[in-house]
Amino acid sequence: MTSAESRTPRASRPSLPDSAWVWAVSLGLAVLTGIVYLRALGCGFTNFDDDLYVTANPHVLPGLSLDGVLWAFSGWHGGFWQPLVWISYMVNVAHDAAGRLDPFPFHLANLVLHAGNTVLLFLFLRALTGTLWRSALVAALFAWHPLHVESVAWIAERKDVLSTPFWFAAMLAYLPYARGEKKAGAWYALTLGLFALGLMAKPMLVTFPFVLLLFDYWPLNRLVSRAALRRCLIEKIPFLLLSLLAAGIAFRAVAAYGEVRGDVPLGDRLCNALLSYVGYLRKTLWPDDLIAFYLLPASFPFGRVLGAFLLLAALTGLALWQARKRPWLPVGWFWFLGTLVPVIGLVKSGYYGMADRYTYVPLVGLFLIAAWELEAFSRGAAWRHLLVVASLSVLLPFLMVLSALQIGQWKNSVTLFSRMLEVGPNHSLAHFNLATGLLEQNDLAGAEDHFHQCLALRPDYVDARLLLAQTQIRRGEAAAALREAQIACRLNPNHFDAHHTLGAALNALGRRDEAIAEFRTATRLAPQFPIPHRNLGILLRDAGRFEEARAELTAALALSPNDPVAATALRSLPLPALPAAFSSSNSSQKPPSVPARR
Repeated sequence: MTSAESRTPRASRPSLPDSAWVWAVSLGLAVLTGIVYLRALGCGFTNFDDDLYVTANPHVLPGLSLDGVLWAFSGWHGGFWQPLVWISYMVNVAHDAAGRLDPFPFHLANLVLHAGNTVLLFLFLRALTGTLWRSALVAALFAWHPLHVESVAWIAERKDVLSTPFWFAAMLAYLPYARGEKKAGAWYALTLGLFALGLMAKPMLVTFPFVLLLFDYWPLNRLVSRAALRRCLIEKIPFLLLSLLAAGIAFRAVAAYGEVRGDVPLGDRLCNALLSYVGYLRKTLWPDDLIAFYLLPASFPFGRVLGAFLLLAALTGLALWQARKRPWLPVGWFWFLGTLVPVIGLVKSGYYGMADRYTYVPLVGLFLIAAWELEAFSRGAAWRHLLVVASLSVLLPFLMVLSALQIGQWKNSVTLFSRMLEVGPNHSLAHFNLATGLLEQNDLAGAEDHFHQCLALRPDYVDARLLLAQTQIRRGEAAAALREAQIACRLNPNHFDAHHTLGAALNALGRRDEAIAEFRTATRLAPQFPIPHRNLGILLRDAGRFEEARAELTAALALSPNDPVAATALRSLPLPALPAAFSSSNSSQKPPSVPARR
């Protein structure tokens, strides 16, 4: 079927000029998407990588600067090479009336990008197929499906909403080239350039050349002979080279971050991939119990894996069997299968088996199938047309409401991980993140409870033990904190914060000399962190070792010039020894207590 053959018959087109309808539909999609995601503007930051990416990232927090841009391009950070994402965060940095980092600009940017992606998808499909309402339906499903909430409401997933406009714009630029219009070479170069920019936001775009080939098949109808196929393959070589480069960088970045898991056998990875494909299909059709992440299964029952394989094989066979009569079936199906390959777990990283955010672009293939199948079903009988219209009139508002409700769990760390523990597995990471979220809200009892539950599931989790110990110090349970810090030191003797926390516990018990020794160990293991220097300086001052204290407090202020505690402690020290005629009295200012947390 050619592009011309796929156009809506002239008799069934709306009476208004096409351009007016395109503008109206684009505006309607953007406005309705903004309404659905309006609730996200009231969400805050979470401790689910938002700290790594933004709130504790010293390169992002100063805002946009030349040094920040150079850092963004300098290498991989947080397991990714994503310079455009880092720069976009820098642009969003702003502070509220209380001087705190304001999450509103970050959420607003994600919302605007998602609405823009929706319009771009509509415009691309409209230009590709000549259809109006089918293209609008695909875009609406993309905009309002609850599986896409994670990509928009989660600040750390900016990479999805920022890479996709380059993806969709590149496809739009590809059409004039593929159709042989004027300045085809310039359109080809623009397509390649947009693709390169998209890779700078997320390496998942590596499947882009494969998607172009799908559209070469339908509806562009460019694969009409072996020579034409060869020509289409050759023109994809530059795209493929960029994909290979991006894939290599992505693998090195993940490996450098320590996220590549060599302990998961290939057989388990293949089984998980089959189950994940079917899981995504199920959640597309029935999006219930959506949570922040889904763990890699502990086992893979043979019956479930075989059933998943047979289902996927049957659907693939159906798409190929119907390819001549319904070419959108193989295009949509292989879009879905192919674009999920980079994140389906064949190269395993992290603890996750699947994640909602991975469906942001892949679901477009399924939505394309749905739109074209509904149009084919509605032909020839008025009742079918009415049934389709009535069904969509219920389905689309239903999806909008589900998405708006789903946004609620992203309000903060406590809502996010409370929801996960309600419907998901009893996992140590969920308890840990919930506990740290409760700490942020100063719920010390709740935090301590969930740290204990975390450690019951994973006793070797050093960071959980340290935060539990710091929580116990704040609650006045110094003896319990000492036990936890000692265990953490045994588990990882070279962990600077283990020694720092042990020092804080010892100091809370009045064992100052031992605390000084532990703080000194912490400064030796991590001399670049200011807090151990500061706390060591305070204890040395209290012990009357003023010159040693001066050196440590000076080091702390060199690393963190705006630290008021270190500055006050330094001012409280007596002046260096001078001749008797010039000696000054010691300060009587009461020293501040040693903070328990980093």
